[in-house]
Amino acid sequence: MRRLAPDHVAGLVAPLLTRRTEGPAYARLADALRQAVTDGRLPAGSRLPSERELTDRVDLSRTTVTRAYAELRAQGYLLTRRGSGSVVQVPEVPGGRVDHLLTPSALHADALDLTCTAPAAPAGTREAYQRALDDLGAYLPGTGYYPGGLPVLRERVAEQFTRRGLATTPEQVIITPGALAGVAIAMRALISRRDRVLVETPTYPNAIATVEGAGARIVAHPIDHLHDDWDVTDLGDALQSSGARAAYLIPDFHNPTGALMDGEQRSRTGRLLRTRGVVPVIDESLVDLPLDGQVMPEPLGRHVPDSITVGSASKSLWGGLRVGWMRVPRARMETMAASRLRLDLGVPVL
Repeated sequence: MRRLAPDHVAGLVAPLLTRRTEGPAYARLADALRQAVTDGRLPAGSRLPSERELTDRVDLSRTTVTRAYAELRAQGYLLTRRGSGSVVQVPEVPGGRVDHLLTPSALHADALDLTCTAPAAPAGTREAYQRALDDLGAYLPGTGYYPGGLPVLRERVAEQFTRRGLATTPEQVIITPGALAGVAIAMRALISRRDRVLVETPTYPNAIATVEGAGARIVAHPIDHLHDDWDVTDLGDALQSSGARAAYLIPDFHNPTGALMDGEQRSRTGRLLRTRGVVPVIDESLVDLPLDGQVMPEPLGRHVPDSITVGSASKSLWGGLRVGWMRVPRARMETMAASRLRLDLGVPVL
């Protein structure tokens, strides 16, 4: 068992303690230690310094450190046995690994789960939920149903689109439980059973299932991911020969290839879609993940005024939020809102 040096642990938590100044000291220390566990800097199976040892390094009282350790034990982050000290562990997910669509039924302790390439919650998520909980009282007198989403969130999403070069008002935004829900809403509104929908190949498997679930027939368009090439000429031929009414496209860090459609291809693709009268559903779930210094092209939706753009906080923040959105042309808003109500009544207020 690896024993973590007191100075090492103190060095990890010191910046986090400095960053958060509100709340009791024991809660701040517990939160700093918990963040270090969840991001892997305090590895599971390692042994923390004793309460007395850490007290001397973090300039807090013994009582404070003892309460912080007790809180971590209660939350499942520490296992303390007489003679073995306090050992770091990652809490078991309540209910276990029950969703076979996203995770295997079981993993060995030394295995990495690559079935879902999604990050853990970032630092500050717990505090964000606490702030939201403090504001929840204002919503409790109402019914709690917001099919379009909370106005404050619709405003933020609209601002984000506008900042990226796609002018958007809050009235054009629908909040959904993830980007995939936005795809489902859009497809049910755009197509009739047996209509053809063009999708890239390869593409996100759940999107194929969603498009087919809306009754569509799939038209595949290969992309050359090694050269980030959508082959716009071939795309035009595929649209003409198939008579596709809609398309599902991932121009930003394409899933699963990672390809990025450049600005010139976006302009040509947009012109082609407009000419053919094809409505694209553009998935921007990964748009917030450029590498350092990487310049992003303008949104594909800017080239197709009739397009539907879906996005999500799952990759940029955390999948557990279950918050996504749709950016909808004004002329289609009523139809999309009606389609949405046939699937669900909105995301949770919190």
